[in-house]
Amino acid sequence: MVDVPRAPHPLLAGPWSELHAPGRLEALAAVVATTFVLLWIDAPLVEDSLFWWVPKSLWVAENGPSLAVSGELPRAVAEGLTPDQVPPQWAGGLPDYAHPPLWYWWLGACLALMGPSVATVHLACLPFAVVGAVGWVALARRLGAPLAGLAPFALPPVLAQLLRPELDLPLMAGVVWALVGLVSGRWGLFVGASVLAVGFKEPGVLLAAGGMMRVLHRREWRFLPHALAPVGALLV
Repeated sequence: MVDVPRAPHPLLAGPWSELHAPGRLEALAAVVATTFVLLWIDAPLVEDSLFWWVPKSLWVAENGPSLAVSGELPRAVAEGLTPDQVPPQWAGGLPDYAHPPLWYWWLGACLALMGPSVATVHLACLPFAVVGAVGWVALARRLGAPLAGLAPFALPPVLAQLLRPELDLPLMAGVVWALVGLVSGRWGLFVGASVLAVGFKEPGVLLAAGGMMRVLHRREWRFLPHALAPVGALLV
């Protein structure tokens, strides 16, 4: 935790201090993320979400968890399609892209519990949007500029990502909290968040580079296994 940055004007000192009180900006980030996702809860699925990630999650909802999500199209997709209506992307069924399975399992569980709909897909994204947004502020607070944690909301590509049920969304949430753990020396948080990040998408393994940098810089050799946790997760 860091001290509250100096107010830009003496007359703003009181409200500025209140705004920067622990938890205030984090709560604001959570509200903004939640509002954004719910306002566009009927946003259509596009690109990879439409052709791969959601169908694969529907497959999990119908067949149960699997380390290799592939095979025939799920019934929710195949029903009503004649052979000439099957798009080229699904001509051979669902291929195994060898991505880690955690996102398919999570989204599949939500689809199984709440039913296959676009709204369900976006509701499944909501927790990760909130966790990621709160993480931005938490990380910015530890770097000495808490308000900077709200800056990603000004970036259209980031906002769009909050609505896309793709592997990048949970990866983003895991990465930012792994960085929070890293900069604050909370190795348990780093290990947990980085392992989850890898479990959602392989590039989370790059967090090991940050972990190694801290170990080498601080000479914290006893935390070397913690720093390499993302590599272990990828091997698993």
